[in-house]
Amino acid sequence: MNPLLFCHYGNSFYLRHTLRCARITNPERRLILLGDDSNRAIADQEGWQHFNYLDFRSDLHDEFERVFCPVQGDEHRRNLQFRGGKDWLRFVFERWFHIHGFAQSQNIERFWHFDSDTMILKNLERYEELLERYDYTTQCNATCLNGYIKRALLAEYNAHTISLFKNKDFLERQQIEFDSINPTYAFTEMRAFSEFARETQAKGVHLMSFSSEEVFDDALRQSHGFDVCFYDGDKFVKDIRVVDGNISGVCNQKNISFVTLNMSWLPAIAYKWVFRALKGSQLPLATPLSSSIRRKLGF
Repeated sequence: MNPLLFCHYGNSFYLRHTLRCARITNPERRLILLGDDSNRAIADQEGWQHFNYLDFRSDLHDEFERVFCPVQGDEHRRNLQFRGGKDWLRFVFERWFHIHGFAQSQNIERFWHFDSDTMILKNLERYEELLERYDYTTQCNATCLNGYIKRALLAEYNAHTISLFKNKDFLERQQIEFDSINPTYAFTEMRAFSEFARETQAKGVHLMSFSSEEVFDDALRQSHGFDVCFYDGDKFVKDIRVVDGNISGVCNQKNISFVTLNMSWLPAIAYKWVFRALKGSQLPLATPLSSSIRRKLGF
């Protein structure tokens, strides 16, 4: 059974919820948080092993530090580059070098990794054999590395990221786009991975499309062809509810169950709804997630 790993800085409100959910659904799995001093206590309380991500560096880390430079539009620089008191734009690249360094130090060949605001609803063991045929899996609308990851593939991706930062023509084209068309955008690890995926011979699969029966959700606040429900004006979520014991949504008039839920941009009540659903409470069985949010927030 391969370990599950989150990499996170800071003490976000949702972290306790996502760590606890994974412990409930994957009780026998090794659970690892690569974090910092601010989230060590939460990891300990929720039964996760905690390591400081800064203690681990890949073989390519020094080279990455020499070539990294932020490439972004003016609005992104003003509003999004720094989050939680840290250079977020640098972190989204650099975390993969820390993750690879950790996996290398622990002799971990393959592992699960998701964004730290992901609720894991099912035991991941049942999907390992199915996904073993692929070299990598993706989320973020097939633009980012996530899910079931090979350490060797991660090393290739990191090396390719470095090559992109060395490619001055490529970076100049990115900057021209951000200056003239998309000032809120930046060259992120997702763009880097999209470039890598176009060039690699490795075989990958998007976790929103690996099965016709169930999916690893990219983001609840995106529709992906599922029925949605609105709250607070134009905000919406996939219209999820419990069907036959599974948290499910409807896509093309068919119930599709979720293995994971990406909870980005959702309030705390959404995480609590998931716990009630997992425990079989009658409240979430009768109402979709969006109804619970509207009621809690007074809409």
